[in-house]
Amino acid sequence: MSALVLKSINKIYHGGHRAIRELNLEIGEKEFLVLSGPDGCGKSTLLRIIAGLEEADTGMVFMDGENVTEADTKDRGVAMLFGNSILYPEMSVHDNLVFALRMAKLSQTEIAARVKETAELLELEPILGKMPDMLSGPEIFRALLGRAVIRRPSVFLLDVTASYKEPELLSCVGRELGRLHERMGITMICAVGGREALELPASRLVIMNDGVVCQDGMPKELYEKPSSRFVAEFFGCPPMNIVPAVVFGEDNCVGLSFEGGRLMLPDEKGRKIAKGGYFGKEVLMGIRPKGVHAAGEAMSKEALGGVAAGLEGVENRDGECLLHFHIGEADCTASADKVLQSEVGKTLIFEIDAAEVHVFDKTTEKTVTN
Repeated sequence: MSALVLKSINKIYHGGHRAIRELNLEIGEKEFLVLSGPDGCGKSTLLRIIAGLEEADTGMVFMDGENVTEADTKDRGVAMLFGNSILYPEMSVHDNLVFALRMAKLSQTEIAARVKETAELLELEPILGKMPDMLSGPEIFRALLGRAVIRRPSVFLLDVTASYKEPELLSCVGRELGRLHERMGITMICAVGGREALELPASRLVIMNDGVVCQDGMPKELYEKPSSRFVAEFFGCPPMNIVPAVVFGEDNCVGLSFEGGRLMLPDEKGRKIAKGGYFGKEVLMGIRPKGVHAAGEAMSKEALGGVAAGLEGVENRDGECLLHFHIGEADCTASADKVLQSEVGKTLIFEIDAAEVHVFDKTTEKTVTN
């Protein structure tokens, strides 16, 4: 059975801003789903609708087969951790954990058992007696997680889009969420920004933009086979290179011609382009920096296996060497195995891995090669 089903959800705010547009989504029991997309895409609003903190203008929410569209938040069996969540500053970690349990009038025996279980799960034992102002960022996050899951919800909602972006905190988020999902078998829905989405141990990733779902699938699938230019550019730092190109045929093969170079495509990609009737038409060629490499200093344009271009700059980022150049008016980046600072200003051959190329329709910007 699905833990959560959203049917035809629409949400329009005052002023006419449509945050959610006819959204349908089904989330399986014990699934770890990540919602991602740019600021304002609707992912945080969707979490609040699931939690019952906001009402959808139209549509229905089902949990475990029951229609909870009109149900109060307290009756939905959800726990929430949003970006503005804080620990009660006047209470110790222990008292933060048990506050909701005491309000629910659970027995002292049950409360003690849950505290022990949660503290062991999230390694909270050393900080149970500490006050919030004595905690580090990762400790605060673990305590907030503990306060939420100690209630044993059926669905756990997290919105970490505005917080936890520092490397130390982001690592903590991924580690602790993975541990919770594995050990508790809980349905989890987490809203995050862009690059962070690929760093969480999600079983499924949903990309949103302008209130609609753009692509839904396994994280690896969305990264390697994006359904559109938007999804392709949303992931990756630096972003995917996008270059205008024209489709041509030669010796029963399909290729792309672009300013300063040309490239023959693998048969499978070529067949999909040919089937779409793109011969002679302009398209957009997409290639991630890891699919472009400097082959050496150019002797002539006839020698190129991709494109000859001037090396404009070298950047070292997170241990990776990035080379900056242009193909026509398109800013491009290549990945290098070694620092080529001394080559700046020279014309180099930039070889493009045809197997890594994505082709997008120029008008719709939908992928035509996946």
